[in-house]
Amino acid sequence: METLLDLISGFGKRKALAMKYKTDYRTFSYSYFDLYEAVNRCANYLRAERMVGKGDKVAIWGPNSPDWVIAFFGIIAAGGVVVPIDNKATAENAAKIIVNAGAGLAIKSKRRPGLAVSGIFLEDLAFLTKGQPRVTDYAPAHKDDLVELVYTSGTTGDPKGVMITHENLLSNIEAVIRHIDVNARDQMISVLPLSHLFEQTCNMLAELYIGASIVYLETLKPSLIFRALAEERITLFIAVPRLLQGFKNAIREKFDTPAKRPVLAALFYLADRLPGRRKMIFFFIHKKFGKNFRFFVSGGASLDRDTESFWNRLGFTVVQGYGLTECSPILTANQEKKLKPGSVGLPLDNVELALNEEKEIIARGPNIFKGYYRDEAKTAAAFRAGWFLTGDIGYRDPDGFYYVKGRKKDVIVTAAGVNVHPEDIEFLLNARPEIKESCVIGVTAGGNETVHAVLIPDERAGRIKADEIIDQVNNKLDSSQKIAGYTIWKNTEFPKTTTLKVKKNLVKENIGAALGVSGTREDKDDRIAGIISDITGRPVREISGNRRLTTDLKLDSIGRVELIALLEQEFNIDFEEELVTPKTTVNDLRAMINEKKRLAAAYKPSYWPFYKPVEIIRNILMDLVGLNIARIWCRTEAYGLGNLEKLDGPAIFAPNHVSYFDQGAVLAALPKRIRHKIATAAWAEFFRPSKKKIHVWLFRRLCFYLSSLIFGVVPLSKEKNIKKNLQFIGALADRGRHIMIFPEGERTMSDKMLALKPGVAVLARELAMPIVPVGISGTEKVLPRKKAVPRRHQVKVSFGKPWFSQNKTNYEILGVLASEIEKLRQTNSI
Repeated sequence: METLLDLISGFGKRKALAMKYKTDYRTFSYSYFDLYEAVNRCANYLRAERMVGKGDKVAIWGPNSPDWVIAFFGIIAAGGVVVPIDNKATAENAAKIIVNAGAGLAIKSKRRPGLAVSGIFLEDLAFLTKGQPRVTDYAPAHKDDLVELVYTSGTTGDPKGVMITHENLLSNIEAVIRHIDVNARDQMISVLPLSHLFEQTCNMLAELYIGASIVYLETLKPSLIFRALAEERITLFIAVPRLLQGFKNAIREKFDTPAKRPVLAALFYLADRLPGRRKMIFFFIHKKFGKNFRFFVSGGASLDRDTESFWNRLGFTVVQGYGLTECSPILTANQEKKLKPGSVGLPLDNVELALNEEKEIIARGPNIFKGYYRDEAKTAAAFRAGWFLTGDIGYRDPDGFYYVKGRKKDVIVTAAGVNVHPEDIEFLLNARPEIKESCVIGVTAGGNETVHAVLIPDERAGRIKADEIIDQVNNKLDSSQKIAGYTIWKNTEFPKTTTLKVKKNLVKENIGAALGVSGTREDKDDRIAGIISDITGRPVREISGNRRLTTDLKLDSIGRVELIALLEQEFNIDFEEELVTPKTTVNDLRAMINEKKRLAAAYKPSYWPFYKPVEIIRNILMDLVGLNIARIWCRTEAYGLGNLEKLDGPAIFAPNHVSYFDQGAVLAALPKRIRHKIATAAWAEFFRPSKKKIHVWLFRRLCFYLSSLIFGVVPLSKEKNIKKNLQFIGALADRGRHIMIFPEGERTMSDKMLALKPGVAVLARELAMPIVPVGISGTEKVLPRKKAVPRRHQVKVSFGKPWFSQNKTNYEILGVLASEIEKLRQTNSI
């Protein structure tokens, strides 16, 4: 391949799975042909509607998703240059990048602040490009053309625009594929930001190049990651060291009780003596990652030896690599069956590496970037005699394996002129059970640089004796490496880049001259207040800490689900809706987020009515019993069935509600192919009365089983377990089931429709399902409210055109839906 346009062209010739997108509620699949179609429609939209031409800069600012991938390739196919911005970048930094790059258009998430540039919402991209013709001719491209400007987050100073060409990327992709054993049968999970080249090259471009598939997640909370590992055929997991450390700590915490600690010690003792049986010994951990899991790939920062050893002892393979954004980005990597602990591996076959006189790693090859955008001085400083200066200090062993000691700029030069590498000392400090994390920096005292340790205590260890810890660590260090001072960091985390490297310059700044001041806490308050403001419509200034979410801010059960979903996305935590009670204040919410508090919900919806054998029985009973009963009382006429002919996926049928016969009338009007795939939402509390009146309880339970068995009724609560209800419906939709929901929430008492409840809007948006408005008239004559005996009458059921709602607010959805239903029921009313 000469350019990425050749890669895009190849998508149209494949039918295999390319991507999956898992949300809390649904799993969406995209074939390579789907990707090809979407990219070409996007390219045409950008050209025709947004005037993107050759060389125009277009920023992407949002979380990982198939839409991000489509936008990336769509910009390239339109002739533009991609400017990826980290999803968690501040508005100030994003604006700096936009200005420096000269981007005239931004494709951004709705959760990111506004920018002083023309914009498209990433979440609306599929709807904006729907119906667009495919691009038939791509803008001419050469291998040396600029394809993207990647702004390095780095740990110091302002970000720099790294100019990456088609050849840079393709040469690195092809070399990585030759170096590491990956093939079209592999399926990877994406957890690192696509705005960084490590994830882009290794977990997007390389996979799509070989025909493998990728699983994207709506949020990186632990429950969704492990759900993906359990449900999908994940073979490779590309991670940064901090993520592997987090998993390691979570496993250790499971065994952190007096009864379990000896068990873990015994298992490790056995595994160390039977290395060939490690997977069997730790089968309960391997089970979490799935039976197809092969190995981890670690990059983005140095992997500490303790974490690498921990995973190896569990029977997992960790393939560590090394590279920089400027190198597109991979320079070296271990291999699954050829690796050395502590090493970053062997150079790729088209990369030349060497060590200069300062033991700095230098590189050259087709993957090395063109230079820094609009910065000739920094570009010149980055090269010497044609070699790129990586800034990393390292060494090479006799077998050619490379080892990285640390960043040249982080090396501490003591008064004796000795170079001290912080990683060596951090390894010893992090091995202490009292220390959650450490950061070693150089501070100037009396004109000389000294070694200074910044410590985050492990809260479970209680009050730590820092002096004793420093003394014990110093006993293991050479005299030139000894720690001269320390500071206890009061936060639970160090400031980090999105690839989880510690921003040591910020650590230094926040320590201050007194060497005792704790770092400033990350201010979550503005983000939390902003999310609440978006949902409630109240100004941020009114969302004070003592305001109660439900009584003061009027957050209903549906709003509570929206709040929790957005909090989970923003902070990557698991959060249960039951934690938010009528008494919960904004300050309580902040405390829960800081504690990452989680409550396991006991509610489990019933899937049994949708097991295949039960469905076969229900379809027979529905056609022979249920619909014939409905037909006795309802002379049903159906209108608008032509609107359903192109319905090829799950949809939400939303009728008005006037009688208990509404469901039967709609089912009788629907064609069999839809009727046999429909589930109807019903008020769960009706089926779960108090057991004080046992005859009522027995009757209601009998109603539940009969209605589920004959009509596919699913009980959903209006006030409790809303999120679980959405997950349940999402699971049904993933299995190809439609859902019928009465958006008024109850039967009307008059000729006028009731106000629609927001649940249907949330359902349509979160589950990305089209809505089919349905108008019913006549059933109110069959069985009016307060009547016990039905009478035969003519009934008319009208179906509107299915429409998607993702680019509308909840209020807009409800307004359009109410208007459509009213129009349908009045047009053919009796």
